[in-house]
Order: sequence, then structure tokens, then C-alpha cells
Amino acid sequence: MPQPKDLDPYADARSFYGSELRRLREAAGMSQSDLGDRAFCSGTYIGLFEMAERRPQDDMSRIFDELLGSGKHLQRLCRLARKSKVAGYFADAAELEKRARSIEEYAPMLIPGVLQTRACATALTRGTMRRASDEEVERTVSARMERAQLFSCENGPDFWAIIHEAALRVPIGGLRAVRDQLAHLVETARAHPHAIFPSPPASVLS
Repeated sequence: MPQPKDLDPYADARSFYGSELRRLREAAGMSQSDLGDRAFCSGTYIGLFEMAERRPQDDMSRIFDELLGSGKHLQRLCRLARKSKVAGYFADAAELEKRARSIEEYAPMLIPGVLQTRACATALTRGTMRRASDEEVERTVSARMERAQLFSCENGPDFWAIIHEAALRVPIGGLRAVRDQLAHLVETARAHPHAIFPSPPASVLS
């Protein structure tokens, strides 16, 4: 079971959440296992929150507040700790990507975000966020580009992607952007052995 480590509670919102959960748990005289048993999860799971290694969850924060008699303290901290550079619907998955050993994806219509070029990501973002400012678009695109760093990690996960030919032919961002995107897929597969997906057929590249 993970043992609580000394965190700087002011390093970031997640660390503050973890330190507060640990403080409240210890004040209630509970071990990680005790709290886990009452919250219907494992003590290891509690430890991941306290070590700031797992993103706080809304439902679990509510349960912790009820069990520890802390009002809505942890629920409020959870809202701060859950802020993310990526879209809210994908934030939890983005966190798990960093810890995954293997990622498998099927893409029937669009190139997976982690494999997109900046031009492709920008065109998609502008198309789906019509009212977004240039700054909002740039933040979204930059966050997507950061995710691609998992291919550069020495111990990065194996990435398996089945990309339907339809996704390769969607004209996003214009002909030049499409050609650059297809070339990027080929280059990624060649440069990173743990990134495995079908290369674009010659008919698409021509």
C-alpha cells in the first residue's frame, strides 16, 4: 500500500488536496485502509490521492467529506484540482495516458489527437470551437501537442492505433495540411518503435 509522502501542499492544487485528505483522515484516527473500507475502495486508492498521483474525483470527494465530517471542503478543493489544460471530458484519460503501459485506439473518422500535427489540430479546434478566441484555440492545441511527448519518453507506453482509411482522407485544414499529417504518421511510426499503426496507403499519399 502506498505510504503518504511529505508533499509541499502549496506546490499545486492536487498536492494541496492530497495533504488535506491525509490531514483529515489522520485527525479522524483512520488508516488508509480504514477510510478505503468505509468508502468502498482500497487503501491503495486512498494513498494515490494523498500522494497526488491520481486526479481527485467528484464522487469520491463527496464521500470523503461525509465520512470525515469536513462539510464540502474536499469537494471544493476537488474542483480546483481537476482543472486541466485539456477538455474536461478527456482530462481523466489524459492523466491515465501518462501512467499507461499500453494504449490501444480505433479511429474510424479522425486521426487520434496524440498523432495530430499542429495544423490539423488547429483546424479541428477552430471547426469545433467556433466562438473561441485565438488564445483559447492556442491553449487547446498546445495541450494536444504536449500529449505527443509520450512518444519521446524512454519508458513510454506502447501505442497501438487502427486508423480507418476514411480518417486518412478527411480533408482537414486543406491539401497541404493533409499531406503533412500523413507524412507525420509515417515519420512517427519509423522514429518510435512503440508507436504501431498502419502506414497510409500509397494511394492516399499520392
